[in-house]
Amino acid sequence: MQFFRKTIFWLHLGIGGAAGLVILLLAVTGLILAFQRQILSRADASAVLDGRPHASAPLTLDSVLAQVVQKGQNNPTDLVLHRSENAPVEVRFGRERTVYLNPWTGAPIYGFSTSLHRFFAWIVRLHRSLGLGLQSLWGRGIIGAANLIFLFLLLSGLYLWFPRIINLDAFKSRLLLLRNLKGNARDWNWHHVFGIWATLPLGFIILTGVLISYPWATNLLYQVTNSPLPAIVGNGDGRPVQSNLGSIGADRQVARVLNGYDLWAEIAKRQIPEWKSITLSISHARDKTVDVAVDTSVGGQPEKVTSLVIDRSSNAIVATRRFSDNSLGRRLRTWAVYVHTGSELGLIGQIIIAFGALSAILLVWTGYALSRRRFFGDRNPIRQV
Repeated sequence: MQFFRKTIFWLHLGIGGAAGLVILLLAVTGLILAFQRQILSRADASAVLDGRPHASAPLTLDSVLAQVVQKGQNNPTDLVLHRSENAPVEVRFGRERTVYLNPWTGAPIYGFSTSLHRFFAWIVRLHRSLGLGLQSLWGRGIIGAANLIFLFLLLSGLYLWFPRIINLDAFKSRLLLLRNLKGNARDWNWHHVFGIWATLPLGFIILTGVLISYPWATNLLYQVTNSPLPAIVGNGDGRPVQSNLGSIGADRQVARVLNGYDLWAEIAKRQIPEWKSITLSISHARDKTVDVAVDTSVGGQPEKVTSLVIDRSSNAIVATRRFSDNSLGRRLRTWAVYVHTGSELGLIGQIIIAFGALSAILLVWTGYALSRRRFFGDRNPIRQV
């Protein structure tokens, strides 16, 4: 038993030392990203108010889209409309880039808000691919391997946490931050205390990170849950799902005033009055339908998103998909992204994830400090293998 414990200890120390810097990068960038949504929302609202004309109505979505195309931008993929009038209109170009526009002028938002968006985009690239780009196999591969190594460190650390001699003092030194400790004794205490209290949030962070990093992990999830590949689900009987605007011709008065993306957004608003944001996929004129996603949360809760498919010619909702319509595997895989960021539980979830990231930083720091003293002296009596 003692030989097995020593083997686990040296594997924990050696592997942790080799991967510690990458794990530290993940922890630091994860901590920075924990409250990204609130920070950007406040900055964007201020930027929109600063650039809002005194006597003007918001531009139509079609006008906004036309301005983007006229300025020589690449073909956008999505338009995002928020309920708050102080929120910008988002024009997305795939997953790589998003442009934030003033809803009254259609002009890009510059200044502090733009700088913040660029900063967080850079942090995301660091977190997901070491800054090498989201399509970099090397960057994403190293991050994925670091997640797997972190999982081993978490499990081996949990095993090593249990004392060899069971008594109250042994558990106290591993569960509570002790006062008046310095050097090796303090780092040993912190390493065990933050390690055990952060085990659950770190477990969720790591496991969801593995799911995000590796397709094989997602495939395994689908196999374990006996789930088929995801597919768009209609109402189950093949019949169109009509909107609150009425029959296939939609509301005639609204249709005379609105057209294109503004009309489809209005259909979505009337179908789901409690909407907070609406994402319209940019479709080509030859497409028969347009996809619209309606979110009734402030963001980060996929179970509150309903997807609509609207016929471009009749303006009728021909299919709908709610989160509950997806298979268990698809729901768990979608949840993984939002559990990883903490947004699934709102501010409380973000605080938990931030605590996990902060604990990981302390674990790496105290781990390196303990290793340095082990190999180069300056050790205190409090040290157990």
